[in-house]
Order: sequence, then structure tokens, then C-alpha cells
Amino acid sequence: MDRAGAELYRRMDRKRYSIVGTGGIFDAASAYCKIRLGESLVQVLTALVYEVPGIVRRIAVGLDELLARDGFRKLAEAVSVDVE
Repeated sequence: MDRAGAELYRRMDRKRYSIVGTGGIFDAASAYCKIRLGESLVQVLTALVYEVPGIVRRIAVGLDELLARDGFRKLAEAVSVDVE
């Protein structure tokens, strides 16, 4: 999601809607970037096609490490922290 997506996040009714991040998610860093910009769900369909099913575990472990590095205890705390 880019800054235009961040604007959508700021304006939308977050009690009714969520943003799903799709495309280009092949590692924890790319998933984390989307999460920090307001996407509360990420889809890794393409990664599953081109990588082995273990990609989901690698992304999950990587997200845990990134969350700990930034002082978050759970993923929900990181959603939208980079939305200005």
C-alpha cells in the first residue's frame, strides 16, 4: 500500500472495514511494511505458488522478530503506525 492507501485508511470506517494487502508479499519485511501502512490482513497466494508452503511459517517467524524489534507485543499494535 502506498501513501494514497494510507489516506484511504485514515478516512475509512475501521470498525466496519479492513484493508487486505495483496501482491508482492514474499517475506516478513514486505508483509510488515503493508501492516505498518494500515493493512490488517495480508495475502500470500503468489508466494505459495512460487515458494514452498513453508513460506507462511517463515513470514510468521519473521513478523514475530520484527514486532519484537519494534517493541510490539502483538500484530494489531503495528497496524497503521506509519500512517501520518
